[in-house]
Amino acid sequence: LFSFSSHRRALLSVFAFTLSGFAIFPYLSAFQVKNVGITEAELAWVFFIGGLATIVTSRLIGWSADRFGKRRMFLILAACSLVPIIVITHMPRSGLPLLLVVSTLFMVLMSGRFIPLMALVTTCVEPRMRGAFMSLSSAFQNLAAGVASLGSGALIGHAADGSLTGFGTVGYCAAGLTLLCIAIARRLQPATSQMSAAKPSPA
Repeated sequence: LFSFSSHRRALLSVFAFTLSGFAIFPYLSAFQVKNVGITEAELAWVFFIGGLATIVTSRLIGWSADRFGKRRMFLILAACSLVPIIVITHMPRSGLPLLLVVSTLFMVLMSGRFIPLMALVTTCVEPRMRGAFMSLSSAFQNLAAGVASLGSGALIGHAADGSLTGFGTVGYCAAGLTLLCIAIARRLQPATSQMSAAKPSPA
């Protein structure tokens, strides 16, 4: 699996993508309560509205990826996600309505960009190797989630009033990782017959 450069780039894109998301997700709820100022009861509405919007838009995004191209849709969604990444990690104290707008856009774009990326990544692997590759990809996602959570935890602290500090820095890191993923995704290429030619003969 690692002998092909297309596989390595695909796995690196998945790793960078997962890093960018899980740098933010584990601490987002605490930031919204302690820094933005909503209550824990209102937090349920953030996830309910965001989840509902994600369900509705996921099908549209999947259709668009098939219609207009997986790479194009990923690049568009990833680029658009940079705005809510920065905004949601730098939000001042505000009311629930404004937070719902920002958080819903954040959830739709963060989850939506995953759809065309994984569709694009699977085209980089020949069908005969796809099962093994996806298992390895899943392992890379789990590893990246752990690394991202540890890294964010090292950057985030607590102020005297209990609010989180350093979350804005985490947002900048997530944006940078998103840009890295965009750069890698631009170089992803579909599997070719050359891979079959490179397969070693059975003993």
